[in-house]
Amino acid sequence: MKLYKSQQLNLSYPDLANYFHGKENPTPSEVSNAVITIRRNKLPDPQFEPNVGSFFKNPIISRGRLNSILSKNKDEKDLPHTHIGNDRVKISAAWLIDKCGLKGLKIGGVEVHKKQPLVLINRSRINDQDVFSNLTRAVMEIKQKCRRNMAFLLKLNHEFMEILKLIESKLVLEGDRFASMKYWSDWKGASDAEKLLLRSIEEIPWRQDYIHMMGKKIPIPRLQNWFGVPGTSYTYSRITIPALPFPKWMNALRKEVQITTGEVFNSVLVNYYRDGKDSNDWHSDDEKELGNSPIIASISLGAERIFHLRHKDSKEKIKINLLNGSLLLMGAGIQEYWQHKLAKTAVSVGPRINFTFRNLM
Repeated sequence: MKLYKSQQLNLSYPDLANYFHGKENPTPSEVSNAVITIRRNKLPDPQFEPNVGSFFKNPIISRGRLNSILSKNKDEKDLPHTHIGNDRVKISAAWLIDKCGLKGLKIGGVEVHKKQPLVLINRSRINDQDVFSNLTRAVMEIKQKCRRNMAFLLKLNHEFMEILKLIESKLVLEGDRFASMKYWSDWKGASDAEKLLLRSIEEIPWRQDYIHMMGKKIPIPRLQNWFGVPGTSYTYSRITIPALPFPKWMNALRKEVQITTGEVFNSVLVNYYRDGKDSNDWHSDDEKELGNSPIIASISLGAERIFHLRHKDSKEKIKINLLNGSLLLMGAGIQEYWQHKLAKTAVSVGPRINFTFRNLM
């Protein structure tokens, strides 16, 4: 840290430069008051608007990458950035969120502030656990809504990532106390997830199954296969899949899932979504052989896809971006009260493998 004997005021920030326009040599006290005034004008007053925090950090990238981004996005020449030395620049995360049109976005009781989009406001009177659940959904939805814009640069700050890891990001399904999920965003590291993805594609004997509609035989839009202990063949939509024995590596994966979730599984349906055209429409996994209240653990490998849920009665909808290496536990009540789907996407995406571990009765 370098300390100067005489004052070295930095008035290069645009807001400060505008504040002191026409005034020479402001004092440190005047600069301090100016900063406080500017921040008060931009940020919500916690006395009147409960502030639950700011969870995105300003991306720092190389100058070369910035030039590459600007050359590919010619309409974004106004991208605010600051040179910070060592051929690096800092980009405004607030500008990125604003560019996505997310000011004022409401998710549950959490709202993106209308003036400062980095700040999230709690608009509801709910307990701490529900605030965190809504906050988690809000942060993830901001990431999802920005996927097609330059906000792919958005990164969560370190503190929030640590909170997600510690609390395991329990998702509370609003308005339904009888169903819950847990989501581990980085259950498998990138390297292990990539190895599992490639192994699954190469070693699993994939099936192309068909459904019959109006006298026609129609291929389902994905490949699949079923593994389990003896006697666990699976039937759904008039498709019966005999159980293949677990390979050693897949059985080891099953045991890992059981340790993490505390649940027992004796079978798994593995889906192979080859690209964005492959999908799985609205359904519940509520077949009789799964019991009265099925619990399903879902591993995602490869391309990120959006998982949709829809309440059967209220029609409330929830979206979760399933990350590479993530684990989603659909607990008791989900299949009874909710439907889910993996929709097609026009975005160019690579392959995705999905292990859905179950326990047949």
